[in-house]
Amino acid sequence: MHGNRPLLPTSILPFLLLVSPVAAQPALLTLEQLPSAIEQAKEEFAGIEPGEVERRRQELLAEMEQMERFLAPADDATEAGWKQYLLWDEL
Repeated sequence: MHGNRPLLPTSILPFLLLVSPVAAQPALLTLEQLPSAIEQAKEEFAGIEPGEVERRRQELLAEMEQMERFLAPADDATEAGWKQYLLWDEL
């Protein structure tokens, strides 16, 4: 507990970083850097393995269930505020 509220489950922290607007901003490149960055990206590109999307979707659903359990004891306004912040309806 932190004060009168429980701490966030540690397994949800990577998810919060994922949806953080700061983490979502790409690095800015100059026009001179762009061609080599494109070539490097092409060399490092790895396609998605079969089943990877479904596996990740299942992981996300499990994390969402954990967040639902975390928010369950909260009052309605607190729960709604967290869900709005996390863009819950878009998940």
